Amino acid sequence: MRFRAWCLMCCVLGIAHVKGQFHNGLDMAFGKQRVQYRAFDWQYLPGDPFEVHYYQGGRSLAEFSLNAVTLDLPSVESTFQVRLTGPVEILVFNKHADFRQSNI
Repeated sequence: MRFRAWCLMCCVLGIAHVKGQFHNGLDMAFGKQRVQYRAFDWQYLPGDPFEVHYYQGGRSLAEFSLNAVTLDLPSVESTFQVRLTGPVEILVFNKHADFRQSNI
């Protein structure tokens, strides 16, 4: 009798633990159904081999990002022993909320 009670308790706690691993916080609409609160007027800074895209109010952050990735490129290429070919596009968002509303 004690064994059955112990097994039942383990099953109930195990099920509760497994269900606790999942939540609906990741169930976000993506694509056309996602709400767009504002339209972004994208501009870009050309670099070699990077293109940093930014919108209003983000030019200084885009310039910083372009400088940082340009300086770190030789280190990354030597670490991975691969040379970048073609442009790499980097998107810079001013706020995390803006990133969440975009469907790029």
